[in-house]
Formats: sequence, structure tokens, C-alpha cells
Amino acid sequence: PEAVGVTTEQQISLFVKIKMFLLNLNFFSDSDENSEWHLYGQRLSTRLFTISIIIAFSILIVYGSTYSVTKTIIINKPSIDVYYTLQDKYPQTLTCPCSSTTNEQSQFISFQPTFHPVCSSSFITNNWSNYLTAENGNTMGYLDVRFSIINFFPTILSFCQLSQKIINNELTIFNSTKYITKSIQEIDLFNSQTQQLISNMKKTTVNSFQLSISMLRQTVWGNGLYCLSAYFYIPDPTINYDYNSTINPHDLNLIFYPAYYQPSFGTTCSCKIHPTTCNILSNITYLNETNLYNLFTVPGYYIGCYAGESMFRSTFECFFNQTCLQTIYNFTNLISTDIFNPTAMELNNSRYNETTSVQNITDNLMVEEWNDKTSFQFYFKQCNPYLCSYSYDIKGDISYVLAITFGLIGGLTTILKTIIPSIVSIIRRWR
Repeated sequence: PEAVGVTTEQQISLFVKIKMFLLNLNFFSDSDENSEWHLYGQRLSTRLFTISIIIAFSILIVYGSTYSVTKTIIINKPSIDVYYTLQDKYPQTLTCPCSSTTNEQSQFISFQPTFHPVCSSSFITNNWSNYLTAENGNTMGYLDVRFSIINFFPTILSFCQLSQKIINNELTIFNSTKYITKSIQEIDLFNSQTQQLISNMKKTTVNSFQLSISMLRQTVWGNGLYCLSAYFYIPDPTINYDYNSTINPHDLNLIFYPAYYQPSFGTTCSCKIHPTTCNILSNITYLNETNLYNLFTVPGYYIGCYAGESMFRSTFECFFNQTCLQTIYNFTNLISTDIFNPTAMELNNSRYNETTSVQNITDNLMVEEWNDKTSFQFYFKQCNPYLCSYSYDIKGDISYVLAITFGLIGGLTTILKTIIPSIVSIIRRWR
């Protein structure tokens, strides 16, 4: 009991000391003003000053803890893995200036075009053409495939070579074109822009090629270029001419047609109006002294007004079919002086099918696949960003709160020490 009493007295004594310390606390003591009236005013000023500081300090802490601060971080010489991480976390504020702002597109865009199977087949070789050359062409009719096909595949070869040359030229221009970026592009934007560049290059190349071929065909049609030994002509059967009177040659409308074509009054065939109206399937034939025998009709292979138009209308379906090829082989082998064992082409997931016309294939520059690829990794390497900077907002940063609080408290303390004694003195005199 005595120990408990001593402890209680000590606690009371400590409380009294603290209370007396606070009551006598004076931040505004002045040796020239030490009267009881002045001392009481100084203590009141101290209490008001202390309360004001506590309130101001609390307000500043609350404000600082809710205030958003933008922090900017700079990383020098970032790797691509670091860039990927930053791009995922800070896509809106990430900026990575390039060391090299202009780079050739070939550094990160590549092409490996492949072409229609016919461009790598044995049919475009001299072996095939020589094999189809017969010892005696007098035993074949006009429609015989062995007449026209000798020029058909060399022309296809020319288109294959021309397509490759055009594409190589366009790729040279495309690859040397500069891709300009001040900063690393976001991955999705890079992919979008490079795919647009690739698409534009393809369209421009194909359209330019199609325009050239179209102009050539229109020139031939427009000038009415015919070989008299291979064509017949008759007056237009739809016009009723009076053959009993003299007809002005300028008023005579003639219809030209291939020598092997048998026109009738109901036919639409006219090489003069439009050459594509006179295409018919070719055959393997046998001609003796009196009769012409059709031994086999070659599917998809046409002949007509012009070799070029017939080629565009034709397909390669027979040359994808081993049975069809074997039939041609069996008939040709009887009269050919060369040995050639034809093997059908294979599509192998081709974009084309067996009945796709040569017109459609050439319109696509004989291209099977462009096999274009883009590489963001190579683009990043060429750009070579020397730094990456990003920013983010943070609330309640303790270092910021303490800095702003103590920074303002210093000035506020000076102001309060100046005005509080005057305010207390005025209030006391007024009362």
C-alpha cells in the first residue's frame, strides 16, 4: 500500500509539473515587458500560436496526403525487354526518343514471294515444247493443241520472269525507302503502319502491271491487227445488204473470225468487236486425206482470235491432272521425236485452284504468296533509343508531404509570431 501511494503521488507530481510547464510556456517573452499583465498576454499568445500551428500542420498533412504528384522517371539505354515492360505499364506516357530517326524499311520488313507452280514446273522448259513438236504437222487440224501450245508455255515463262523482275524492282524501291520516327512507335501502331505500307506496295505493283497489260491488249484490239492466213471475214450477218447493187466499201461492216471457227447467223463471235467472244476449246486431232478426227478435247485450254487472249482465257486444269496429261502423252508419243515424261503439277494449299484462269493468275503477278514479315525487334534495334521516360501520378507520398508541410510551416510560423501578439493585445485592451 505504501508503494502504491508513492507511485500515485509521483504521477500527480509529474502531471502538475507538465501542467505548470504548459501554463507558463512563453514563446514571446520580453525582458522589457515582464509585468504580470504582459506575461499573461505573452502566455495567451503562446497558446493561440501553438493551437494555430497544430491546426495548420494538420491541414497541410491532410492536403498533402490527398494531393496527386506527377513523377517522371528516366531510364538510359533501355533494352527491348525493359521497353515491353514499360509499354505494358505506362502506355500513355512512355516516350523513347530514337538515336536514329530514319531507317531503311528493309531493316525490319522482308518479302519472300513465291509464285504459281507453273513458274517452277517442267512445262515452261524447252523439253516440253520440243516433245510436243510433231514430225509431220500435216496430220493435225487447226484446233490441235500441239500447234498453239508450243507458244503458250514460253509466253507463260515470260510472264513468270516479267513478274519476278517487276516485283524485284518494286522491292528495291520499297526497301530503300526511309521509315521516319522520332520516337519508338507503340507496337500496335508499328504493326498497323507497316501493314499499310506493305498493302500499298502490293496494290501499286499489281495495278501498274495490270494497266500495262490492259494497254497492250487494247492497242492490239483497237488497231485490228490480224494475220490474213489465219482469219476469214464475212459481211455482218445482222445487216441486210443489197448485193444486187454496188456497195460502198466504207459502208461494209466485216466480221473477222479465226479460220477454224465456223460462224453462223446466230453467233456472237467477232474478233473485230471483241476477241474474247471467239475462244473455243482446243483438241488433239488427226487429219487424213479426207477427214479430221477429234481424238481428245483438252479441258481448260482455249484457242481464239489472238494467242494472248486464248492464253488469258485458258486454265491449267489439265496440267494438274495426271490422267489428262497421260492422254496427251499417249497421243503425242506416237509422232514426237523427243522423250519427255510429263508429271502433273501440285497445288499444295495454293491460293488458286485448278480452274483458275491465266487471266486471274497474271492479274496477281503470278504470285502465290508474298510472305511478308515485319519485325518490331529489328525496328527497335535500328531506332536504338538512348533513353525512355515515363511519368505517373502518386498520392500521399510521405517525402512530398513532409517537404511541403515543413516548407510552409516555416513561413507560417514567422507570420503567426508577428500577428498573434498584436491580435491578443488588441482583444485584451478592447475588453
